[in-house]
Amino acid sequence: MKFSLIVATLNRKKELDILLLSLKQQKYKNFEVIIVDQNKNLIDNIVKKYSDIIDIKHIKVDFKGLSKARNIGLRSIIGDIVAFVDDDCEYLPDTLTKVYDKIEKEGIDILSTKIIDKYSLEDVGIKWGRNEKIINKNNMFKNSMSASLFINTKILKNIFFDENFGVGAKYGSAEESDYLLKLLKQSPKTLYTPDIYIYHPLHQNIFDLQKEFNYAKGLGAFYKKHIKEYSNFLILLKIFIKPAIGIVLNFYNNNSLKYLMILKGRIYGFFKYR
Repeated sequence: MKFSLIVATLNRKKELDILLLSLKQQKYKNFEVIIVDQNKNLIDNIVKKYSDIIDIKHIKVDFKGLSKARNIGLRSIIGDIVAFVDDDCEYLPDTLTKVYDKIEKEGIDILSTKIIDKYSLEDVGIKWGRNEKIINKNNMFKNSMSASLFINTKILKNIFFDENFGVGAKYGSAEESDYLLKLLKQSPKTLYTPDIYIYHPLHQNIFDLQKEFNYAKGLGAFYKKHIKEYSNFLILLKIFIKPAIGIVLNFYNNNSLKYLMILKGRIYGFFKYR
């Protein structure tokens, strides 16, 4: 079983070095790394440093956009399992070994692992569950992120990321949810497991209203795009009710502005998506 690890990278040199070092140290050696480079000669020396040790495809592009870059990578894979590795992630030495064993033993088509901070061991991105679960359209937000996914290429069937979603696109998030939902329509065997985890730094929570707005647009647009997949009540709960409650509960502190921008972003994304 060969892994194809797609790394879309922008403005991260030190972090990419750490990632590639962790891949060099993998006990499981049957993998390729597809680096989709959105920089201008920033990481050339880093790639050269590992190119004699790791099977690396270095693809330079002249655009910026996460989903578009990942699609370029998807068109270059030759492996049996594809993963979308963030350029600031770090694999443990036995990560691919454990993933291989889990997929091979249980016949998994889509496996999601846990993502934690290396030093604090805190959950990163979402609050990860303590127990294994089958992933479906209703719980995928709580059990998966793009960097946590390992996908059997047999179910891809020319399925690509929607380039309207994700960092650098019109709607700045939800590209992974949109992609995963399309894959789930193939009725694959899925599993989230907390027993395998990947390191990712726990970035400081910087108060950035524009970032909150851009991210919220993605979720709003996602639910509009897939409105037939979800009940109207669930859409209202996800998009409008939760941030509205957040505004009320945090009315006397700065977090009320955060929830207001989230609500505005979700409304904007939902009604603007075509």
